Amino acid sequence: MKQQFLVVYEFANGSYSGYAPDLPGCVSAGDTHEKMRKSMRKVVKTHVKLLVAEGNEVPCYVSHTVHCPKP
Repeated sequence: MKQQFLVVYEFANGSYSGYAPDLPGCVSAGDTHEKMRKSMRKVVKTHVKLLVAEGNEVPCYVSHTVHCPKP
């Protein structure tokens, strides 16, 4: 079964960063949004593979998004 994890993207000081709240330590940064997103995908996949290889459980996601209409 494929799991999906929430990734929070931020833009500050001219670069992009991202992190996965449900996977502590999974962070990425890049000069462009696309570079950061590609890197983040690799980071999450690698993190999950390492958890499995070490015999650890892959955490279930607990974060979710809420979409609010524009005021």
